[in-house]
Amino acid sequence: MTITLSGRDEMHETNENNQADTELWLTIEKGFLVSAGGMLFAQNEIVMPFLHDAASKLKALGFTGDDKAFDLPQDVFKGLHSSKDPQAFIEPITFLMGISIFLGTPIGVWAVNKVCDEVYNNAIRPAFQSAWASFFKRNKGGKKKQEQMLLVSPVRFTFGVWYDVDKIYIRVIAEIEKAEELEKIQPLVAEAHKAGLQWIETKGITHPILTYYIRHGQLSKFPYLSSVLTE
Repeated sequence: MTITLSGRDEMHETNENNQADTELWLTIEKGFLVSAGGMLFAQNEIVMPFLHDAASKLKALGFTGDDKAFDLPQDVFKGLHSSKDPQAFIEPITFLMGISIFLGTPIGVWAVNKVCDEVYNNAIRPAFQSAWASFFKRNKGGKKKQEQMLLVSPVRFTFGVWYDVDKIYIRVIAEIEKAEELEKIQPLVAEAHKAGLQWIETKGITHPILTYYIRHGQLSKFPYLSSVLTE
């Protein structure tokens, strides 16, 4: 005998599943770190507004501004230092806008979907869009001026996720040299994290770091595998 759910029963089941999903997410340890760099003008006008906005949104999602809850392997994360609030370091020429998050969960479909949908699409991506929109609104000059700025100071945007149970770090490095690439790279960041999961499901975990690159508005087909976070 086949039993079918009525519309009300289906809604009740969906609500229960959503509640369980929310409760599970709340119990997971969550932390984040940020990094910034570039010319002082770039930091003040774009990088720091983005990082402060992103940090505020991440805290609203239950993230703490440090990595103290995680026993990060120092041989992997050489040079990565925790900071409760966005702090800048100078890297000549390039705009550097970087966020790393740390999750006390294994990598899997559920965790990666959470990263893409709730963390990236609801927190980091809106902050990225807002920072650039505000900058271009304050500094009018059309597409030509935008192109000139990016040619002088190309942007490097990074977003990495550490899954503490499996000891695996998936990150995306997007290099932006043209104004239209600011839009093109945004959906590719989430796509890269999902591609990383597919790679691990197929190949297994052979290295602690998987890096995908976005260059000229195109996502690399394969990840770069490494054992030390060097850039």
